[in-house]
Amino acid sequence: MNECCQEWFLNLKSNDWEVRCSAVEVISSLSDRSQVLAVICSLEHENWMVREAVASGLSCSRNEAVITAVEESMAMYPWFLPYALRVLRTVGRTPALESLMAGLSSEDPYLRRTALRALCLLDDPEAVLLLEQYLEDADSLVRRTAAKVLGAVGSLDSLSCLSGHLDDPDRSVRYAVHSAIQQIRRS
Repeated sequence: MNECCQEWFLNLKSNDWEVRCSAVEVISSLSDRSQVLAVICSLEHENWMVREAVASGLSCSRNEAVITAVEESMAMYPWFLPYALRVLRTVGRTPALESLMAGLSSEDPYLRRTALRALCLLDDPEAVLLLEQYLEDADSLVRRTAAKVLGAVGSLDSLSCLSGHLDDPDRSVRYAVHSAIQQIRRS
């Protein structure tokens, strides 16, 4: 990391809110791909204020180099997915299905749920098939998220799959499945 990057990274750790805001402004103006990747790696920092400041800076950027690095990093760093989706949503971009696959295959249920929610942004028949597969996930929150997103997508083809999960062992999943079926039938 070059000297300039080290300085703003130290500023991100500052207890002074104004100093952190200045560092966010620097991040939002970056145009060098290697600096952007260094910023993205700092999102693994243990201090949530640092992570939040970095994510805010990335979200403010309209620089194509930053946005491209964010898109590429989604597949490289599954933990980056929630931040990347926030940046892409801010600039009005839809993530590619391939970039969500790392999150979908993560051991972390939170990342799987985040990736599932992002699938509803895609106009891709494969996304619906993936959502249906996650109705079988071991984690009940992932199954519930899959049902909710299927309802939001509104594909009539999903009705039979959803109906097969009305007897899920988890009450919240059964409710989400029932709601998704009603939502699809209304649309």
